[in-house]
Amino acid sequence: MAYNEELHQYVTQQLSEFKEFTPKKMFGAMSYMRDGKAFACIKDDAFYLKVDESNVEDFKSKGMTQFNPRNTKKGMPYWTVPKEVLDDKKELKKWATKSWKVATNG
Repeated sequence: MAYNEELHQYVTQQLSEFKEFTPKKMFGAMSYMRDGKAFACIKDDAFYLKVDESNVEDFKSKGMTQFNPRNTKKGMPYWTVPKEVLDDKKELKKWATKSWKVATNG
């Protein structure tokens, strides 16, 4: 399975507060783009947001895991999103905004 279509539909609905994003199929996953920059993705049954040192503690403090498709020492800069964040549109907008800033180095 490349990505869960049902999860994609739910994430798209939940991101409605974030606005102005485009889902795009990439490398067997569903990426979420804004201004040409990927800030989130779905792979298999998991939704991930982009992280760096500015927001990684938000994810670690909730016990989330890093996207690591090849099971290497250093995974990719995406971490799973807590269910309680995904289920709350306003909170998800805050987290997605931080991840978009990470994607744009802003």
